[in-house]
Amino acid sequence: MKFLCRWARISGSWQTNVELTVDSAGWITAVQQLPSWPGSREAEFRAGADCVELEGAVLPALANVHSHAFQWGFAGASEFRTAERDSFWTWREQMFAFLEQLDPERMYSVARDLYQRMRRAGYAWVGEFHYVHTAPDLSAYRPRGLLGEVLVSAARDAGLGICLLPTLYQRGGFDERPLAGGQRRFGLSESEFQEVVETALSRWGDHSGVRVGIALHSLRAVAAPSGRRVVEWFRRQVPHGVIHIHVAEQEQEVADCLAATGRRPVEFLLDEFPVDRQWCLIHATHLTADESRRIADSGAVVGLCPTTEANLGDGIFSAEEFLLRQPGRIGIGGDSHVAINPWAELRQLETSQRLRTRRRAILCTSEDSCGEFLYDAVARGGAQALGVPGGELVAGTRADWVVLSSPDAPEIPPGQLLDRAIFCDPAPLQQRVYLGGQLVEPPGA
Repeated sequence: MKFLCRWARISGSWQTNVELTVDSAGWITAVQQLPSWPGSREAEFRAGADCVELEGAVLPALANVHSHAFQWGFAGASEFRTAERDSFWTWREQMFAFLEQLDPERMYSVARDLYQRMRRAGYAWVGEFHYVHTAPDLSAYRPRGLLGEVLVSAARDAGLGICLLPTLYQRGGFDERPLAGGQRRFGLSESEFQEVVETALSRWGDHSGVRVGIALHSLRAVAAPSGRRVVEWFRRQVPHGVIHIHVAEQEQEVADCLAATGRRPVEFLLDEFPVDRQWCLIHATHLTADESRRIADSGAVVGLCPTTEANLGDGIFSAEEFLLRQPGRIGIGGDSHVAINPWAELRQLETSQRLRTRRRAILCTSEDSCGEFLYDAVARGGAQALGVPGGELVAGTRADWVVLSSPDAPEIPPGQLLDRAIFCDPAPLQQRVYLGGQLVEPPGA
C-alpha cells in the first residue's frame, strides 16, 4: 500500500509530495519525496486500489507515556471539597476508596474503553504504569500478574500498542511506614515483583504490539537499596528495557525527601540510581536549575501530564528552562485521564508557561511555532520513553499517523493546521487517525 501525503512532518520539517510505502503488517518500508506529480503518474496513483491520497498535514502518532487505566473509572468523580485545604493527598484517599470495587472484570472494561478512546484521539501507544497487584481482599491473584494480563488484553482488543510497566510499591513513606488502607493492594516483595515481570516477559516478550518495562512507584514508596537491586536485575533480563518513576510531583514530597535524606528527590535519584536515556521521570514538577540540567545531561525523558498536574494542583513544570536552555526530552501522558486528548495536554503545557511568565509563545523557536516545536518534542520523547518504534515517519517504524485537514480552507499551511488543532477547542479541522496503515473509524461510523 502506498500513501501520498501532500504535507508530512519529516525529521522536524514539513515536506510536500511524500510517498509512504506500507507493508501488509502495517510497517513503513520506504519514505520518498517526489519532485512533482506528472499527470500520467497522478492518474495511475489515483486509479490504483492500493494507493491513498492524504490531504492536509500528516504527523506521526503519539505515545501516551503515563497511564493509570483504572483511574478512568474514577475521572471526574472527585471535583468537590473534602477538606479545608484539598490537595493531591486528599484526592488520593478518594482514589483508594474507588479501588475497593475494582476487580479484573471492571479493570478490563474500564481499560478497554479508555484505550479505544486513546486510539481515536491519535495515540498509538500507551505506557501503563501498573501498580494494582492484589485482589480487594489482599489475596494474591493466580497468576500473580493477572491484572497486567488484563490490561494487555484490553489494549490489544482496543487496537492500541502497550508498554506494560509493572510497578514496585513497598512502603507508605520515607519514614518506612507500612502500606495502609488502599495502598495495600499495591504491595509486592522483590521476589514477587520479579515473578510478575518474568511472567509478562515470557508471555509478551516477542509481541510486536507489546513492550514490558518496569517502574518504581516513587522514592517515598521504594527504598533506594531495594530499587537499585530491582533495576540491576531488570537490566540483566532486558538490557534495553525502559524504567519509569514518579518523582518530585508534590512540594510535600520534596520536603519529606529533604528531611529523610538531606537531598531533593531528583537530586537523590540522580545520585543513587544509574539514570540514563532508558529512564522516564514522571512529573518532575519541582526542579532546581541544576536538577533540570542533570536530567537533560542524563538523556532521560521527563513524562509530563499537564491536565492531571493542573487538576491535582501539583504545580507548573519549568518547561522553558528544560526544553530551550538544556535542551531536554519530554513525553506527554494522560495519568488520571481527566483528558484523553493529546491536543489538550500540549495546550495546557504551553498555556501554563504563559500564565507563569505572563508572556506569549514560550515553547517555540524562530523556525518552529509552538505547535511544531511541542509536537516534535513529544513525538520523539514519547517513543524513547516507551522503547517503541515510532515518533518519526521513517522506514522501520509502524505506519501510525494523524492527518489534519481543513476542507473549507485547503490553503492553510500545515504548521497552522497543527497550531489550530492544539490551541483552538474545538478546532475547525478534520482529524483522521491511521494505525498500522489502517484508518481508525470514529465511533458510530
